[in-house]
Amino acid sequence: MKRITLEGGMNVVIFDLPPEGFDPLAASAADLEKYGFPAISSNPHYRESYKKLFSQLKRKLKFVEPTFRVVPAKTKASGPFGPPVTSPNWSGAVISPPQGQSRSTRLR
Repeated sequence: MKRITLEGGMNVVIFDLPPEGFDPLAASAADLEKYGFPAISSNPHYRESYKKLFSQLKRKLKFVEPTFRVVPAKTKASGPFGPPVTSPNWSGAVISPPQGQSRSTRLR
């Protein structure tokens, strides 16, 4: 795992990027954990659901290393797709497309 220190001393830990062609269905438990994938359940029902999901996603997965920045607190909230908003009682992420690209361009 990689540790990133943001301004103000905030630490973020991110998973290693899996190698090209990584197959979660054939991976060891240690590799699933290393790359941030959920463990495969020993329950046959959940194991089958996991296999079905990753079989459908297999050729569609694209792994990217996230970037982080501290956004100063705002006093007024905006709409759901407006500028980033912070709150003292909220934790999460806002994902925005690169400058000049719309959300629909990014999803292709």
